[in-house]
Amino acid sequence: MKKIISTSILFITLTACNNVISNGMSKERIYDKFEDELICSFSNYMFIDSNNYDLFIELNNNDEVGNYIKYKNKKFSEKAFNELENNSIDEVINKIGIPSFCGYQEERKTLFYVDDIDFYYLILEEKNNNLYVEEKYNNKDDWFMNMVEPNKKDKPNKDLVDKVYKGMPIEDLYFILGRPEKDVGSGVYILVFELNTGEKLYTVMKQNNQKYNEYKEDNIVQSCHFLEIADFYIK
Repeated sequence: MKKIISTSILFITLTACNNVISNGMSKERIYDKFEDELICSFSNYMFIDSNNYDLFIELNNNDEVGNYIKYKNKKFSEKAFNELENNSIDEVINKIGIPSFCGYQEERKTLFYVDDIDFYYLILEEKNNNLYVEEKYNNKDDWFMNMVEPNKKDKPNKDLVDKVYKGMPIEDLYFILGRPEKDVGSGVYILVFELNTGEKLYTVMKQNNQKYNEYKEDNIVQSCHFLEIADFYIK
């Protein structure tokens, strides 16, 4: 992590004395001090979006602060996101700020950024004691664009739409209609298929809990594999 610190903009003075942080501070103490701030974490890394600054923390094996870096607050920018290519975590935070939340995609460390109704995520890899961007996605070319190979070159017609039914698994939906054009849902997946009539088919998706409970131990990404149609309509 020495490389991260050497390339970062550090602040010497904290404007909020109740949020003072130091090496050796425990993870529990960090949550106590920043309880009103946005905090996300995975593995031994923590990200804090404070009112006064952004904070990136690396914990040691004892779950105590080993290294930390403070940054000026940075507002997310889609333009800056699109320019990211194999950047270090330090460069990422300097360009687009602290993530909205973080977690794992198929066991890979992932940062999620939410901008209005759009979301963006960065998949990271760890090398040379640092984190770097390995892949990036957004909901304009999201998971459904890579889940199934397209089998339709032409836009689907009404005869194909007649085969769609409530409860249809997402893989069957794709087999019949091909890939959707986009996902317009917020908090729920609503896949949009453009028809050859100029109309659009909207499919509202829900999770099939039986499949999820049966296969969740296989570490398959839930949102990509256990969806089925809850409702659909054309307009």
